[in-house]
Amino acid sequence: MIFAGVDPGSESYAISLINEIGSLVRYYEIPTVVLPHESIKLVKEILDYNPICIALPSGHGLPFT
Repeated sequence: MIFAGVDPGSESYAISLINEIGSLVRYYEIPTVVLPHESIKLVKEILDYNPICIALPSGHGLPFT
């Protein structure tokens, strides 16, 4: 099982994907200014992992540990 979290920030959107035991599968950031032009690509990349749950927004500026 994969879970996804998206943390929308003023400078970048952070996307994290974790598995059922909490191990990081993938983490990346997309600059906020690019997102209006790349939003479909972002959704496709997240859905390619077939997450069981997507949390929006998540993080609120907290570090991912």
